[in-house]
Amino acid sequence: MSFIKNRAQQVSFDDSTNALTEREMKALMGSWAEQFSNIVFPAINEGRFSVLYSEKDASRPNTPVNVIIGALLLKEAFGLTDQEMVEGLMFNIQFQHALRTTSFKEQPLSDRTLSRFRERLYNYMLENDGHDLIKEEFHSLTEAYGRAMGAQSGKKRVDSMMVSSSCRRMTRLSLMHLAIRAMFERIIESGGAELPDIACKYVKNQQSGDICYRLGKDEIMPKMEEALSDALSLASAISSSYAGTDEYRRLMRMIEDQSKESPGGRVLKENSEILPTSMQSLSDEDATYRKKGGTGHVGYALNLEESCSENGNLVTDYDLQPNTYTDIQFSKDTLNALPDENDTELIATDGAYASAELLEEAERKGITLAASTLIGGVQDNFEAMFEIGDGNVIIRCPAGHEPIDSRYNEKSEKYMAHFDAGICEGCPHCSRCPGMFQKKSALIEFSYAARVRAEYFEKMDTDEYRGYANFRNGVEGLPSVLRRRYNIDHMPIRGLLKSRLWVGVKVIAMNTASMLRKMLSVNSDKKSAGAQSALSVCLEPRNAAQMC
Repeated sequence: MSFIKNRAQQVSFDDSTNALTEREMKALMGSWAEQFSNIVFPAINEGRFSVLYSEKDASRPNTPVNVIIGALLLKEAFGLTDQEMVEGLMFNIQFQHALRTTSFKEQPLSDRTLSRFRERLYNYMLENDGHDLIKEEFHSLTEAYGRAMGAQSGKKRVDSMMVSSSCRRMTRLSLMHLAIRAMFERIIESGGAELPDIACKYVKNQQSGDICYRLGKDEIMPKMEEALSDALSLASAISSSYAGTDEYRRLMRMIEDQSKESPGGRVLKENSEILPTSMQSLSDEDATYRKKGGTGHVGYALNLEESCSENGNLVTDYDLQPNTYTDIQFSKDTLNALPDENDTELIATDGAYASAELLEEAERKGITLAASTLIGGVQDNFEAMFEIGDGNVIIRCPAGHEPIDSRYNEKSEKYMAHFDAGICEGCPHCSRCPGMFQKKSALIEFSYAARVRAEYFEKMDTDEYRGYANFRNGVEGLPSVLRRRYNIDHMPIRGLLKSRLWVGVKVIAMNTASMLRKMLSVNSDKKSAGAQSALSVCLEPRNAAQMC
């Protein structure tokens, strides 16, 4: 599929580098563009994307796929729009050198090249159960970058971040009103039957603002009840004719999200009954709601895994899910993806990623799962101080006393033992002990998970684990970089699958920038010691007019 020859074959009388002076050519060869051309460009797997095109010669892409992928990475690294990238390739010799198009009479990108390629990727995902070619390319390029940098490492750190949807979070009344309006508009467009009188409440004044504008608090609930009644009547009247349309599906989802069955029919749910997975906007049905750190978020959650070594850091995996996806689920996915025999030595996380089950699973695979904190009300290592004997039963308490009887409940995974009540009453650990006084004895009961967390609490107090916590803190810079430099909260698309494509390219671009800085630093001599800082400036997002 490639239309690009090797570099020796590229040179022609029309090559734009022929016009460069010796000094200019030396600067070009010492810039990031040379490293991109030598490492990134040849590592792009064009064959992976052949499934997006027909095997017929007439349908082959006008632009080489490796040029398209490379352009997408440069676009993100430099913070450009599609049009700015097209213009940049026309006039920026570094871009042309990086993408090996200096010998082209006309640069191969047009104003629709990048958007059409993204559309093909999205349609392929829809037709193939979400199969993400960009993520496959991410893993392939990351391996190539790691080899070039010598940055293979078994130490990883993980963090997640909220990614905002570009949709506007709507009030319940606005959402109900717009879902009904959209259904009526579809009926009008299709030339359906005569509309009922209630249609005029929704299809007139379409340019007006929010339906809640200037409504008092006591007016909102009656309006919502009225909208629910209208929605139910409309859905019942058109179900046979419009059941297969997107507008009808959204109308029914709105009804299901906003109301519930009662003896007298469907009634509105209380605000507290609205689920985080409910539809937040008609324009982004995949976006969910989550409150984190006291702030409400509408959109998605991005999990990032970074591999670290003395030769540099690279993001080695990422996952974008609805923001109701928990850190525990991300952690479980990360561990399940690793084979029993793997090179990972350490995964440093925060407490939200750790559970007794995952700590055990990591240990089984020979991985240290080091959490900076523990959730679940873990106060100390008290449960770990009980001595456990054969049969998994308690044989001695932290104060050194033996129980009257002891057993382990396999079904509930709980340790249970009875101790002399007189002894327990005077025990210095009485205020902390998970015991409960009965008539003649004190019952001690705690779960296996509580003991695992208590054992882990002991480890956290060591210098080794404090070092793991400090190591893990470094990953918190990734969300900041993605927000400030890659505008991840302002992607001009909506929907989970499209967002995954855009996020994938941004993460690859972030890795590419990290690799280029490292390689330029390694390969630069004293005369070009400023190249590293120059690259940092080059890869900062800015307007096309400010491009280096």
